[in-house]
Amino acid sequence: MLSVDRDALRRYIERSVHDLPALPAAVAKVVEITESPEASSAALNQVISSDQALSAKVLRVVNSAYYGLSAQVSTTNHAIVILGMQQIRNLVLSMAAMSLVRNRSAAMGQMHVQFWRHAFGTAKGAERIARIKHLPVSEIDRCFIGALLHDIGMLFLYSTFTDLYTRTLLDAKDNGVPLHVAEEKLLGINHTEVGRMLATAWKFPEAIRKLIGEHHDPQDGEFNATRASIQAADFFANAAGYSPLNAPVPPMLPEVKAWLDMTDEEEQAVVEYIGEKIREAEELFGLLV
Repeated sequence: MLSVDRDALRRYIERSVHDLPALPAAVAKVVEITESPEASSAALNQVISSDQALSAKVLRVVNSAYYGLSAQVSTTNHAIVILGMQQIRNLVLSMAAMSLVRNRSAAMGQMHVQFWRHAFGTAKGAERIARIKHLPVSEIDRCFIGALLHDIGMLFLYSTFTDLYTRTLLDAKDNGVPLHVAEEKLLGINHTEVGRMLATAWKFPEAIRKLIGEHHDPQDGEFNATRASIQAADFFANAAGYSPLNAPVPPMLPEVKAWLDMTDEEEQAVVEYIGEKIREAEELFGLLV
């Protein structure tokens, strides 16, 4: 049986999160601007275009086959006009998070792509569910970014403690328990808590931190439609065959299933939609990761 000093491990995780590079200044400014009710595309463009590396990466992704634009986009201002401020914000945050948590070993590279396939599929699924349930536009945008980053703590734990975390994954499978339960038993902490630590260290908006930190176990006891969209999409992405790090599939919470109120055929349509969107985005993973 694996013996772990859980208190010491937790302290090490907290130090490791603290020692990660800060969110780049331009990315932090993008978040600040897009969270403001007075946000303007001109201000967003000024921030992105002033960072040469960020601007180049945004344009490379926007001009990829994934977006299928009929004409080349040569300026960040044009990209913002075409995709909108929130999509650009989501893209910038995604690239930053992927870069900051990345383990560059060859073995990890494949798992990294597998992880982001699940994350992207969950994000597209959550966005789809939010539209079906007629959530406000602001919540649809929040669904996407919250879902994209919901398991970021899992990726951090795997890339930092690969052997130990692999044992945790196996323990969850062997005992038929959700991964976050096995994490708490063996590590004394779970990936949702670590994800919230990361989101806090990077100064993400509180609403995003909460979605990441509570996507399995709501702490406030209140039903939240945005969180429910992410929980359902997480389940459907697994059903589509895209599991993060081959992790066990968590069950859909009964209250989420009741809120969805979908027939088996409607649920299957969401599963197929997620699979289709992941396949369409294969080139995108190479550009983002």
